[in-house]
Amino acid sequence: MSKEEWLSHAAEQRAIDEASPDFLARRERIRILSQVIGEMLYPPGPDCSESVYRGGRIVDMAPPAKPIQANEYPCNAGERVGHLLAHYIQVYRDARKIDKNKRLSRDRESTILGEVPPSIQGQILEAHEAAKWPYKLGASLYVHQQMAARNKVSEPSQGKAQFLVAKAPIRNFQPEGIVPLRPDGGEPSKIGDQWRRYFQVAHYWAAFVVWTKSPLICPTDRFALIDFVARAEPDEFFSNAAAFRRFRVTQPITRRKGSPFFKQGLDTVDRCLEEAIPTAPLKIRDFLKPYQWAALKHYKTRPRA
Repeated sequence: MSKEEWLSHAAEQRAIDEASPDFLARRERIRILSQVIGEMLYPPGPDCSESVYRGGRIVDMAPPAKPIQANEYPCNAGERVGHLLAHYIQVYRDARKIDKNKRLSRDRESTILGEVPPSIQGQILEAHEAAKWPYKLGASLYVHQQMAARNKVSEPSQGKAQFLVAKAPIRNFQPEGIVPLRPDGGEPSKIGDQWRRYFQVAHYWAAFVVWTKSPLICPTDRFALIDFVARAEPDEFFSNAAAFRRFRVTQPITRRKGSPFFKQGLDTVDRCLEEAIPTAPLKIRDFLKPYQWAALKHYKTRPRA
């Protein structure tokens, strides 16, 4: 097939796709979900690359966003990541006629990623690495909500939730009654430090944790961000996010974490959340196993000064 024939065929296929309601609906879902992933990874606020604290105030250091021109990636980090995820799925993934509802293994996804330009591949891999700690923050908000909704402990707290996310075992190979702590989950205090940067998107990360069904660790059997943008349903995601935001604003500890954001007017509700009906607290599933909740017996509060 000559180049002219290939271009003609591609134009015909594009015209067919553009006339399909299902195609247009999926493209809009991908646009929405890729955009929210970008905002989750690089939210406005106390990010050293875009904003800094000065005298207790958040000072925006990012250049103003500009419209994206043809063949140009956005300069804003969040917009750029969202754009690349959508581009990868629609151009490289969909070209292989993959079932839109099929979850690809990490090996299969790696094969496809290996065929894209290194610049795109590198930024997508960096985005997945950058998701490690905000994911843990979202997990701690999710676990905190489950503690409160299901009366798991007498005094639900972020400290206990962060402890479980960092220390609860992923699998249980021990005799009944023995609950060893996980050595490689990071320090609970480092999870708490993430509030400073990700406060206003923590509810999105908690909803993302519900979608992955992996409350203690970001899935390693697949590329979770790609999988989410390709397969998630926005309505369900935003309903869960609205529920976690409602929970977050009722908790004194999480409200204190957001004080700088409140002062700068950064804790706003976007249109998607305004239109979403929050999921009822007990409708959000408990994905922790009994032996994982049992790890709380090792939890100790820090002595007060």
